[in-house]
Amino acid sequence: MYPEIGEQFYLILARPEDLDALWKEGWRHFGIWFFRYSIYRENDNLFRVVPLRINLNDFFFSKSQRKIWRRNSDLEIKIDLPFIDEQRRQFHSHPIIKSAGFIFYLNH
Repeated sequence: MYPEIGEQFYLILARPEDLDALWKEGWRHFGIWFFRYSIYRENDNLFRVVPLRINLNDFFFSKSQRKIWRRNSDLEIKIDLPFIDEQRRQFHSHPIIKSAGFIFYLNH
């Protein structure tokens, strides 16, 4: 049997080496909310969650992955700067976490 994990915490700032250590231990995050769990429930089914890390320095595409890559060579990948409109800017200017007497702000 695998250990059941269900943990979370909030972290405002972290050094890159701290983030790397957290990811190594299976932590994921959305913004400042960090979490990890070992069991996922969907309807009446339970699934084991296994976090994976891939060393990109040692990664090579398999034959089937290369075939899919060639087949989709007409697709374009575009990474752009995020856009935050005025409504979201106002939303993010408000306190987002109130805990143990502390108030944390997203953009301060």
